[in-house]
Amino acid sequence: MSAVEELKLLKAQVQDVARVCKAVAEGDLSQKITVPVQGPVMVQLKDVINTMVDKLGRFAQEVTRVSVEVGTEGRFGGQAIVPEVRGTWSELTIVINRLAANLTSQASHIEAAAEYAPSRLAGCRFPSETILETSLPGVFRA
Repeated sequence: MSAVEELKLLKAQVQDVARVCKAVAEGDLSQKITVPVQGPVMVQLKDVINTMVDKLGRFAQEVTRVSVEVGTEGRFGGQAIVPEVRGTWSELTIVINRLAANLTSQASHIEAAAEYAPSRLAGCRFPSETILETSLPGVFRA
């Protein structure tokens, strides 16, 4: 392969790396390095970037799944499971799981209070009932 051909191949490889990195920076985790690469450094770079994109994608899927379960569907107790992440991503997973656990705990307390409240409030008269009875005698019946 001539020097010119090698430079063209290297340029195509670097352009594909840049394309994928730009996509990730913009939040698109569906892109991968797809051009054929040559040389140990480019092979390693391709593998590392594609693995990073995969891990970020799995992390985003787990956070989305737990958020939807807890926040939208009301299914409490969900936890994000992303065993292959470390560092900041691991810390974020822990924070998401704590948030989900706290929401589960709060919902449980609210549910218990809602079940307990009617028995405690039975027979109680509220100011609105008194006002209605005073202003509309015989119309409002508790």
